[in-house]
Amino acid sequence: MSGIDLGIIGTGWCGGIRTAAAADHPLVCALHIAEVRPERVAEVAAATRARSATADQQALLSRDEFAAVMISATPETTHYPMACEALRAGKHVFFEKPIAMTLDEADELIALARSSGRKFTIGYSQRFNPKYAHVRQAIAAGTIGRPVSALISRHITRGLGKKISGRVKLSQAAMESTHDLDFLLWRLASPRRSRSASIRK
Repeated sequence: MSGIDLGIIGTGWCGGIRTAAAADHPLVCALHIAEVRPERVAEVAAATRARSATADQQALLSRDEFAAVMISATPETTHYPMACEALRAGKHVFFEKPIAMTLDEADELIALARSSGRKFTIGYSQRFNPKYAHVRQAIAAGTIGRPVSALISRHITRGLGKKISGRVKLSQAAMESTHDLDFLLWRLASPRRSRSASIRK
């Protein structure tokens, strides 16, 4: 596979992790980043050897060097307008949950991606969790039998819960259980899935 240049909007908590990972990835040739905080964009640009860095996301999206952009910006209300701009600029889009604040906005983004022929996906990081991958592998191999139900209990710290709920109107359950639902659907996509499997939350 040939390498790609990648644009990144937002280099905060998740964005900083994503940017560092992308900088070290053998298929990423160069990074182009946008971040509203001058001191942060300078710090991340230096640490990741970014080819370009700006505080203006429109300026970033106007560049032709890259075809894909990663959006890791907060607050979550910025996801929908940023994704719209990126898709209309002809970029493939990978971004953090939530997809949008309303179902209408989510549907519009999906329709826009389809009509423009752009790839558009949410970064479900738990798919790279070794424990999740092990369970899926065990189910696919049939080593634990045929699942018929699933019970998930998520434990997060009060500090993380406060951080999540303090910046967005969506609840902690809406923000975090999306990972659990993704895992169940990912698991159900395995070859040995049970058609009658039920989900209890």
